[in-house]
Amino acid sequence: MHERTRTMILRFPRAWLTRAAVVLALVSCHVVLFYGISQTRSPTSSADGPPMFGPVVLNKWRDLHQRFLTSRRSSASMQEDQSTPPSRHWKFPPVDIWPSSASRPATLSEFTPVTDAEPDPTDTPTPQDKGPNKTPVRLSKLRMVRWLRPEYPMDWAVAGMDGSVLLDQRIDAHGQPVKTTVARGSGSPQLDEAALRAANAWRFATPLWKSQAVEVSSQIEVRFNFFGFQFSRIDESQTDTSPEAAESADRATRMSDRERSVRRLVAQLQSARAQNASDLPNAPELQSLTAAVRDWGPVKGVKYVGLVGQPEWRTYAIKPDYLSDSPSGSVTVRWELYRVEHERSTSLWKIAFDRQGRIWGMKADVIRAGASGNQ
Repeated sequence: MHERTRTMILRFPRAWLTRAAVVLALVSCHVVLFYGISQTRSPTSSADGPPMFGPVVLNKWRDLHQRFLTSRRSSASMQEDQSTPPSRHWKFPPVDIWPSSASRPATLSEFTPVTDAEPDPTDTPTPQDKGPNKTPVRLSKLRMVRWLRPEYPMDWAVAGMDGSVLLDQRIDAHGQPVKTTVARGSGSPQLDEAALRAANAWRFATPLWKSQAVEVSSQIEVRFNFFGFQFSRIDESQTDTSPEAAESADRATRMSDRERSVRRLVAQLQSARAQNASDLPNAPELQSLTAAVRDWGPVKGVKYVGLVGQPEWRTYAIKPDYLSDSPSGSVTVRWELYRVEHERSTSLWKIAFDRQGRIWGMKADVIRAGASGNQ
């Protein structure tokens, strides 16, 4: 009996002795390792190298960003300009609006297409010079903080409504527009009204003068875009109204002549000799339009849709590259809308004709792909 018990006692240690030794060795190594780390002291701040187990940052980047990490140095290096009042007139970058098919109305958003406005150079005070050792100052700016997208449904775009609206706004110290006016219209009353409605809902953070918000005025251009391909000899940002004139021919004859002109224009763009055509300029802007028109396919029919914009006749300044086309430097045109049926698609054209029937500008885009061939 005693011999059997002794045999079991001797066999049991032999089964786990090896495993226990391995586990004990691993535990001992970890204990020694962590003890060594805890007893290791990082070099002091006067040492040349970075501290052990600390973040390693290049001295160049540390010097560059240190003023942003230390509040004392930041406040000392950038102060609000108390000597020069901010500009009272500001200009925002242009805002581009594209047609939307969404039926639900737009809502106010903190995501604005533009942020900071730039002061009008003609109204910007010159900062006072404090000498070579002057402290840099932080100039306060006008910022847009709430944005409402102007209405621009696809129905308006297909009806030929596009163009830019230049808005003037007077903004009080609380950042609310108190007066918004159209400095230059788009030619489409609906677009002008849509821009006005949205602009009255915008909110701003006005610049500060001696820690107090001030009332300012701003200008912003809202550009309603639909036509992806366009070319123009005229500057559409410079326009003036022109008195109406009696037509030299009856309406049916004039429309028939214009439809033939549009058909001839599209055929010239599709031709391999388009760039050599006598009534088409050799302009880089025409390359993308030419490629698109060739992809749309040969013309099956052209239909006059109607006039676009009010007033009917408008006078534009001619771009510098085309001043030789008119000695006066300006031309009076009206925009007409045409629907062109191709073999593989349907396109919409907005063309500027002068009173002699000459084309000064063109805009086009496909409105139905692969449809006309089935009609």
